[in-house]
Amino acid sequence: MRVLLVRPPVYRHVTAQVRSYAPVGLATVAAGLRAAGHEVALLDAELGEHEEKLGRGVLRRGTSDDEIRARVVELAPDAVGLSCMFAVSMPAIVDLAKLVRPLFDGPLVAGGYAATSDPEYLLERTPIDAVILGEGELAFPRFLKEWPDAERIVPQHWEPDLESYPRPAYDLIDFDAYRKFETVFVGLPQEDVNVRSVGVQSSRGCPVGCNFCSVQLISGTPLRRRDPKSFVDELVRLRDDFGVRKVHFFDDNLTLNRDHALAVFREMAERCPMTWVATQGTGAWNWDDELLDAAKASGMLYLSLPIESGSEYVLHKIMHKRPLKLRQVKDVVRMCREKSIPVFAWVIIGSPGETKEDMEKGLYLLNQLDVDYRIASVVTPYPGSELFDECREKGYVDLPLEFERLRMAQGMITTPEFSAGYTTARVAAWTMRGRLKVGQGLGTALAKCYRAHGAGATVRASYLAAIEWYRYSRQGNEP
Repeated sequence: MRVLLVRPPVYRHVTAQVRSYAPVGLATVAAGLRAAGHEVALLDAELGEHEEKLGRGVLRRGTSDDEIRARVVELAPDAVGLSCMFAVSMPAIVDLAKLVRPLFDGPLVAGGYAATSDPEYLLERTPIDAVILGEGELAFPRFLKEWPDAERIVPQHWEPDLESYPRPAYDLIDFDAYRKFETVFVGLPQEDVNVRSVGVQSSRGCPVGCNFCSVQLISGTPLRRRDPKSFVDELVRLRDDFGVRKVHFFDDNLTLNRDHALAVFREMAERCPMTWVATQGTGAWNWDDELLDAAKASGMLYLSLPIESGSEYVLHKIMHKRPLKLRQVKDVVRMCREKSIPVFAWVIIGSPGETKEDMEKGLYLLNQLDVDYRIASVVTPYPGSELFDECREKGYVDLPLEFERLRMAQGMITTPEFSAGYTTARVAAWTMRGRLKVGQGLGTALAKCYRAHGAGATVRASYLAAIEWYRYSRQGNEP
């Protein structure tokens, strides 16, 4: 079969920031399809210069409908697979499925985190024939072999040996097209921003079970690890054959197994040192002098440190992030300072069961830590997470969800302790570090936001903070 894999255009709220990574997930599925004898093409509709307003404060960016339609007709696929990785992509997938369905006769399939979290949503609203749950490298080829007798919801299957998966079809990726999307955080090192980069995984899965996380839907709870030598062989190929100079670790929990992480870093340092960041963050509990030294030698640009909360009650009893102790956070930051390793840390507020006092503990800790970049966000109830199920059961979130508004700068959860407006405004106030006052004009708030952050990656977030603060303070409130 000739199979076309498509990533949808970006649908985002006007205040949200969205960066585009090279679609390594689709390249991985493409490798599985090729191994099964299929011909594969890839269309990333996040790329392109087309922009339009869709209403309700939502913007669309990427490839236009006419361009997508022309590409599908040109390729004449026998099957099409749609990537639905994030909940904010759901409306884009609905529109994309309706657009491409009349253009070919074979099966139309969706997969990814968001599709896995709520397959019925897509099957009820679109002409999609089937949704593949979990990892698609082996499941999609099996589905095509069984079509048209295959199930509409293809069950999950996790291959225990990651080395049995074919390596991603990197030749399908235009690496240069993604260079402009590299994120710049003011205060963090900016080396290797405008270079070829790609996401990689040295492991999959996470048994920790944080209540706000849904990675287990795709990757499962057991930690499955790549062989460090084989993994670095892949990095060498990326460097030598594709000119990649920076990688984003997409591991669900990169340092969960300390010895495995140490072996990966040492192998990289010896054979292929390369600039890298851990996009998903890393747990503080396994970092020590030896591991930090190896990570720095392998090319770590800065340490990503998700603190989540300044209350151990919230961490352990509400978020279920039981391995993390706050003293470990302070120890890791101190060691990084001694080794001149920059640190990016963040907390999230607004979980059911959390009090306003708990929120203040997290914001205070974040202010006190000697880190280079810090962010406070509002927890987001992503479908598929334990948090979402709790909020739905207790009526803490408005349903149906407006997927485009799922972003960590805006509260969506209202509990007996706090409102969604409170958490949004509290983060806005913290972001401005006391620069905003109750009753001041919106123009003044915007100006102070811009002066506080300057030009760069945080400007839109700063404007959002000012707008939300203005709305809340007009009611006479001051969080």
